[in-house]
Amino acid sequence: MSLETAENRQRSAHQIVFVPGSYSPGSVWDLLAEELRKRGFGVTVAELPSNSGSASDGLHADGCYAEALLNDLNESTVIVGHSYGGMVLSEVAGHPNVTHAVYIAAFVPVVGVSMRDLVGGEFPAWVVPDPTNTFYSVNPAEAVHIMVGNAGSAELDKSFAGNLVPQSQAAGSEPSTTKGWGSTPVSYLITTDDRAMPTFAQEAMAASLGASVSTVATPHFPGLSERNVVSDLIEASAAKP
Repeated sequence: MSLETAENRQRSAHQIVFVPGSYSPGSVWDLLAEELRKRGFGVTVAELPSNSGSASDGLHADGCYAEALLNDLNESTVIVGHSYGGMVLSEVAGHPNVTHAVYIAAFVPVVGVSMRDLVGGEFPAWVVPDPTNTFYSVNPAEAVHIMVGNAGSAELDKSFAGNLVPQSQAAGSEPSTTKGWGSTPVSYLITTDDRAMPTFAQEAMAASLGASVSTVATPHFPGLSERNVVSDLIEASAAKP
């Protein structure tokens, strides 16, 4: 067996689970997932209940769903969360199948704190409640400007915006139950051109985790323009003991 084959086989033993952020179906991670599969990883992209049209499913339902994914895979797994996905990652902190947690411009709560608490009690003006006050959504044009402003491709920008969905308000209001990651290694990727989450807030949350920190000069969602950078980080995280 060649060394290259052995390394590829070792990487394929690692599973990657992506946890999208608010308003994001799993499809927004398709290009990044494809890149990681080319590198020999098994990839699962979560379809969060709170992004799936249910008004009653919030953070706790999302956390239970993520835990079930990890249980079903029953393999060493790197779990990756973007934005609100960091809230969900924190719900499964300490899961025995997780070998590394990667936060990408993601919220990091402590127990008893909701995402709404972390943004100061009010969501920004570009996040709009529906008439029934059960869901939040974001204007697609605003989302392109704020989240993927430098993707470098009008087609990719349009695809990202067209895939966005409403999210239940319960996702933002339910408090975290995190127990913390303990001895599990954690990495945090800070997006320094972020228009949705200030860099200083990301730095503070990364510090609260004691995370290994990397930076990338991109808006809030680096899964398009900087997917190779993100893939490299995840691959390195999978290789760490």
